[in-house]
Amino acid sequence: MMKKVFKILGVFICVVGLIIFVKVSQNLIYSATSLTCLESKLEDSLHFGQALAITDKYIAVGDPEVNRVAIYGYNQSEKKWSRTREIYPPKNSIIDQVGSGFGKYLIFNHNQLIIGAFSDFVPSNFDEDTKNKYNYRGFVYSLQLEKDNQNPLKEINIPDQINPTGYAVKVFDNKIALETTVGRDYRKKPDKVLIVDPTTLKVESIIKPPILPTKRGNFGNSIAGNTRSLAISASDLPTKGGVYLVNEEGELETISISKILPTEKTEGFGSPVALGDDFLAIYSGGWDISIFKRFSDKWREIYSADLFGFRSLHADESQLLVSATGYPMDFDGWTKIPNHLLIDVQDDRAFIKSTIRWHWGIYFGRPKAEGAINSKYLLLSRNGKIVLLKKNYIPRNYVINRLFCKEK
Repeated sequence: MMKKVFKILGVFICVVGLIIFVKVSQNLIYSATSLTCLESKLEDSLHFGQALAITDKYIAVGDPEVNRVAIYGYNQSEKKWSRTREIYPPKNSIIDQVGSGFGKYLIFNHNQLIIGAFSDFVPSNFDEDTKNKYNYRGFVYSLQLEKDNQNPLKEINIPDQINPTGYAVKVFDNKIALETTVGRDYRKKPDKVLIVDPTTLKVESIIKPPILPTKRGNFGNSIAGNTRSLAISASDLPTKGGVYLVNEEGELETISISKILPTEKTEGFGSPVALGDDFLAIYSGGWDISIFKRFSDKWREIYSADLFGFRSLHADESQLLVSATGYPMDFDGWTKIPNHLLIDVQDDRAFIKSTIRWHWGIYFGRPKAEGAINSKYLLLSRNGKIVLLKKNYIPRNYVINRLFCKEK
C-alpha cells in the first residue's frame, strides 16, 4: 500500500515539475528570441520610460526627470535597435530653465515626433510675474526624424491665454490634437481641444463642448485618436459621463456610455481613454475599465475589468494595452496582479491574450509601469528599464525577469 502511495506521489511530483519546467522554459525561450532590452545609461533617471512611443523605424523614450527624450533607430543590417540621438528642450526656454518636465508625453505622426512638456514648478530665482505666468504651464514640440537626424526642435504655436497641458496629445486623421486647460493652472478642468496642422504647427480649429444643461467641465480630460476619429472624454455629461467622437469633417457625436456610479467615482471618468479601429476603451469609475463596440448605431459594453492602480490605455487596431501599478510587492517579489494586460477585441467580445509582470525589485515610491503598442511590438517600461516584446508569440502569462536586462 505504501509503495503505491509513494508511486502516485512520485508521479504527481514529476508532473508538477514538468509543468514548472515547461513554464520556465517557455519564458526563457521567449526572452532569448523575442525580448529586447533597450540601452540605458547611468545618467538616465528612474523616470526613464515615463513616456513611450514607437513606429516601425523609431522608438522615443521620455525621461522628464532629467529633461531628455532618447531616440532609438532600427539598424536593418545589424537587425537591432540602437540609441541614436537625445533631444533636449530649446536652450533658455522655460522648461530648460526649470530643469525637468520635458518628455512627459510622446506620440508619433509617421516620422514626426510630438513631445509634451510640463513645468511643475518654477525656480525660486524667477521673478513673481514669471512665476505666475509659467507655473503649471504646458508646452508641445515637434521634431521631424530623418536619416540625417539634424532637424531642429520646433514649438507648436498656441494662442495666447490657452494653456496646453503637455499630457494629452494625440494624432487623428494626420492632425495633432491637444488638450488645454482653463487659465494657467493645470488643476483647472480642461475645456477645449485644439487641432493643429502637422506641417505649419498652427492651430487650425478649436473643438469646444456643446452647450449642456449641467455645468461644463472636464471636456478633454483624456483624448484618443485613430485614422478616422478623435475621442474626447467628458466626465460632466448629464448622464455622469461619456465620450464625444469627432470625425474628419469636425462633426461631434455624443456617446453616453457611463454606468450608474456613486458621485465620488465620476470625477475622473474617462481618463484615460483609448480608441482602436472599431472599439473604445475607457476608465469607467472606481478601478474599472470598460471596452465598448458599436453595433448598428448603438454602443454596447463587451468587456469590463477591475484593475488596481492602472495608469494608461493604448490601442492599436484590434488590441488594447493596459498598464498598471500593481499591488504592493509580496516578500517573494511577485506582484499579485499584472503590470500589463494585452487584450484582443474581436466581434462582440474581448479577451486577455497575455498578462505581463515585472519581477524587478521593490517598487515602493518608484515610477509606475507604462506601455506603447503598434502592429508588431509592445514597448514596456518600469523602474527606468525598457523592454521591447514581439507580440506574435508572447506566452499567456509572462514575467520580465531582472536577469534579462543589465542593471544600471
